[in-house]
Amino acid sequence: MAQAELRKTRSYYINSAVALGIIALFHFLPPVSTLTRTGMDVAGIFIGVIYAFSTVDIIWPALLGIVLLGTTELYTMTGAFAAAFGGDTWLFILFILTFAAIINDSGVSTIIANWMVSRKFSRGKPWVISWLLLTTSYIVAALVSVTPGVIIPWAILYTMCEHYGYKKHDKYPTVMVIGITLAAMMGNTAFPFKSLALMVQKSLTNLTGETISFAAFTVLAVVLSYSVVLVYLLLCRFIFRPDVSAIRSSDYVYEGDTKMTRYQRRILLLLVLFFVLLFAPGILPDSVPGIALLNTVGKTGTCVLLLCLAGFFASKETGRPCIDLAKEMTNGIPWPTMMLLAFALLMTSSITNEATGIQPFLKSLFEPVFGAAPNPVVFIFLVCAAQLILTNVFANMVVALLLVPLVCTYAPMVGVSNLMMCVCICVLVNVSLFLPSASPFAALMHGNSDWVTSKEIYKYIGITLIFVLIVTTVICATLGSVLF
Repeated sequence: MAQAELRKTRSYYINSAVALGIIALFHFLPPVSTLTRTGMDVAGIFIGVIYAFSTVDIIWPALLGIVLLGTTELYTMTGAFAAAFGGDTWLFILFILTFAAIINDSGVSTIIANWMVSRKFSRGKPWVISWLLLTTSYIVAALVSVTPGVIIPWAILYTMCEHYGYKKHDKYPTVMVIGITLAAMMGNTAFPFKSLALMVQKSLTNLTGETISFAAFTVLAVVLSYSVVLVYLLLCRFIFRPDVSAIRSSDYVYEGDTKMTRYQRRILLLLVLFFVLLFAPGILPDSVPGIALLNTVGKTGTCVLLLCLAGFFASKETGRPCIDLAKEMTNGIPWPTMMLLAFALLMTSSITNEATGIQPFLKSLFEPVFGAAPNPVVFIFLVCAAQLILTNVFANMVVALLLVPLVCTYAPMVGVSNLMMCVCICVLVNVSLFLPSASPFAALMHGNSDWVTSKEIYKYIGITLIFVLIVTTVICATLGSVLF
């Protein structure tokens, strides 16, 4: 045990030294190709910090990256921190995650999940039950976050398996554990106000000045992401073919608590109000009463006002607010993700700055791949393939950060919409479950060794990726071209 801990400690310091060495090396290397002196520094900071993200930690490398970018010619130190933490995107995500934590802690997500999977029409219908489980995971992740979208349906699945007589590592619970995780990852891409989606939209605006309509984003993202869920379900039904005779011969229907308290109904009402207020300005004209005001307040202001409303209500028993906003912000916000996002937002602005010469360098580097695409469909196929490969090795936010500038460079050359491809990126970089390093939830699933092995994950996810590539290419080339 002591030797293992020593090896881990040694590895930590070695990888930290490698990350710092990469940053130092680029600082002293002469400029290459179109890269300027500042561009070399920015490239070194990017590669070094990304290496540290993958091997060491998230928080201190992200903060170090922000400080180092503040020493370049692009920013002052104050300017770097203001751009990283003071922008509307970062603040909006901070408050929306607080709102999601309130919903999760209220138990509303559990009530929704219990209601979904307890439908009596599913009795004795294994693929209807499977569809309900995956759809539940998708909806909970879309409305709240990936964590309850995975953990709650997993718990429901385990209970179901006990009643049906399935044992751990039987094929049906194995494919469903994987499917629930995949469905939750996809649900997290359904709306344009999730953290990665907002980062991609910010990067797109920095590069091209274009913005994506919330309504158009949601339509394409929901179709793409839910199609991935349905593709997996069809693969389970017709290719993986687990034994579902125990479900077919049973009259068992899952029963869970579906009755909401007054407090939970109030939280659910706030959730509905949240969606209405965020989507209304993008759908209704300013002439509609209240829309001009919502545009003035903005997304961040709207979210903060809803948090104020949530904190306003007092408990009759204590006479104090029902919701402890300080506690929700302390415990409900994934600060490593927020630090990574702050670095990513700042790095996006840095990469797209003409003073670095990075964009022309990337264009020349990837010209043989994307520049050779003879038509839009081939280009879409190549970009989708690149996303699915890279996101199953590297963190999805890193992959998105790399791909957005490339897409915005090459998409117009072949007649493909930048906006459509950015929505595609938001969805496909979340199909990241093949390797444990691909995402925190891939690591969670690989670590669930009581129910699934890594070998089984490689097998089922590997096959799924091939079909996902085909289906998403077709959807982007058809529906995506109509919407954008």
